[in-house]
Amino acid sequence: EDAYFGPSEVYYGSVEIAAAVHGPRTRAVYARVRYQGCADAGLCYPPQTRRVAFPANGDGRAVP
Repeated sequence: EDAYFGPSEVYYGSVEIAAAVHGPRTRAVYARVRYQGCADAGLCYPPQTRRVAFPANGDGRAVP
């Protein structure tokens, strides 16, 4: 629990998220990702937001 941000769930390692995108994939799909880093000692950094692009290749599939 952080004194400023309150109770927080903590994940160690990496996180994977799957999302279905429907329709033709001729353009990139964008997602807004919000995350926050915390130390085991209880200190948490301010939340961060990043825009992530998932480009489509020539046949409409997402490029990993």
